[in-house]
Amino acid sequence: AERGGGAYGLATEETKTLTELRSNLVGDRSNRYREERDLTGNEQDALKRWEEKDKQIDAMLGDLNDHISLWKEKALEIGENIDKTTKGMTLLTKEVDKTNTQLVSSNRKLKDLIKKFRAPSKLCLDIILVLFLLGLIGVIYNLVRKK
Repeated sequence: AERGGGAYGLATEETKTLTELRSNLVGDRSNRYREERDLTGNEQDALKRWEEKDKQIDAMLGDLNDHISLWKEKALEIGENIDKTTKGMTLLTKEVDKTNTQLVSSNRKLKDLIKKFRAPSKLCLDIILVLFLLGLIGVIYNLVRKK
């Protein structure tokens, strides 16, 4: 069986684990008078593998940073578009409210006008309204037929 992540080329059963090698290199921090020595071949190999993995991790982090920067730019652009859309929606809502108020007012006035002039004795007004409605239907029919 492999120890210390041998599948990644870090250490095998024949060599010490990276933690053990590091412990040997750095030593016990409480022992300040530890003697210096040259690195063994296994220790040098472990340091090289460690440095290679650090380079790979740095490259991956650089790529990740680039992608995150792109996402940030896109998110900011989307945020600006949302702000513009929100402002447009606010203006549109105000215009719709204004138009709705005018429509309600006009509807109320028309209702009052019809109540006032729509008495049973107003046959002449009924005939005029029917003729007006027929004329309006004729105009709409001609517009649709021409298209």
